This record gives sequence, structure tokens and C-alpha cells, in this order.
Amino acid sequence: EDLKDLAVNHSICPSKDEGGMLGWVRKGQM
Repeated sequence: EDLKDLAVNHSICPSKDEGGMLGWVRKGQM
């Protein structure tokens, strides 16, 4: 399975609808 399938099927994060994509994340942002 790839990340997109796992995110859609198992994630509770709103990003699951985008296949788990969080966009650009800068160092120290998370």
C-alpha cells in the first residue's frame, strides 16, 4: 500500500481527503 491509501483508510486527520498530503512544512513547524 502507498501512503495515500493508508491515509484515506486509516487517518483521522483532515488531510486524509488529500491522500495525507500536508503541503509544505518548514523546519521546526511541526
